[in-house]
Amino acid sequence: MTPGSYVPTEYLPIIVLMAIAFLFGAVTLLVGGLFRLRRPYREKLLPYASGNEPGEAPRVRFSIKYYIIAMLFVVFDVEAVFLYSWATVFNGLGLYALIEMILFIVMLALGFVYAWKKQAFVWDDQLSNPGRAASRRTEGAQHSCREAAWRDEQNAGRTSAGKI
Repeated sequence: MTPGSYVPTEYLPIIVLMAIAFLFGAVTLLVGGLFRLRRPYREKLLPYASGNEPGEAPRVRFSIKYYIIAMLFVVFDVEAVFLYSWATVFNGLGLYALIEMILFIVMLALGFVYAWKKQAFVWDDQLSNPGRAASRRTEGAQHSCREAAWRDEQNAGRTSAGKI
């Protein structure tokens, strides 16, 4: 065998499979683009397909809790992947790998305890502090009652001023 003449034939089935997958996707998009109906009208061109008029900005702020829970899920999911792969080859690894895995699990457990202490797993104020959540509901109800009374006074002043 001369240098530069080696062709890795082990990768040939993978390259063929990738080419078939790419061609299938391209042909599917092309056929769909050629044969679909094109009847645009105003409601169809709105950014929302539900037919409702958009009433507010499409960008909505989410609580940071959603992102924290997502990151924690990814961390513990990756940990599960490591544990499964480690368990399949445990007999051939020896004591050193056992100690490494114990350290890995201890570090994850410490991270879990830290997240627990920081209340990263609590979704609602009602779960973490029921008394405070109840007082917030009461404050909110009192505030909305005062606001409604103020609006009633303003409306009564307008109606009486309009009758004079």
